Amino acid sequence: MVDRIEIKVETKGIETISNVLRSMEARGRRLKPVMQKLGAAMVGIIDRNFEAEGRPTKWKPRSPITQANLAISAQDRAKGTKRYQNAKTKGRASILRRESLKAMGNKILSGSGELKDSMNYAAEDGKVLAGPTGAKPYARIHALGGVIRPKKAGALLVPCGNRLLKLQSVTIPKRDYLNVPPGEVPLLARIALDAVSGEMIPR
Repeated sequence: MVDRIEIKVETKGIETISNVLRSMEARGRRLKPVMQKLGAAMVGIIDRNFEAEGRPTKWKPRSPITQANLAISAQDRAKGTKRYQNAKTKGRASILRRESLKAMGNKILSGSGELKDSMNYAAEDGKVLAGPTGAKPYARIHALGGVIRPKKAGALLVPCGNRLLKLQSVTIPKRDYLNVPPGEVPLLARIALDAVSGEMIPR
């Protein structure tokens, strides 16, 4: 029968633990490096949101008006190319059709690539912000969704192909490209934990 338990802790072991704890405390006070790593990871998450066209829920598809405008814009660009100008009538029609389908098949919010390419982060010692940079007034409404109404005019003039539509309002669906899907949370948690624990604590 065991009537007592002896626990022996060598001085060297205590010093090692103490050093690890002091190192963790120091890293916990210098947060800018980990914020930078988190920011870079968040930009990567946003990029994957664009590629998936919404995660975990897919974004709503484009409206027929938007699709028509994409097709017309693609055709206009194609008409300015030497390939189109040197082609015969049948070949020109094929070029226009191909460019229209290509434009309409592009990923949502990725037509020009400006919004997606503008993603960046700003890190400080206690926080990090990730999102679009530069003057992009449309970035907010695409992320949050909303209704656009005329401020002074009686109606909104919205291009639709080769004509203008007079509308009282236009609804922009929410496409939350800044969302952090549940499956990405462990990545951010791992970065934060690694920053505090460093390489001293075995995984």
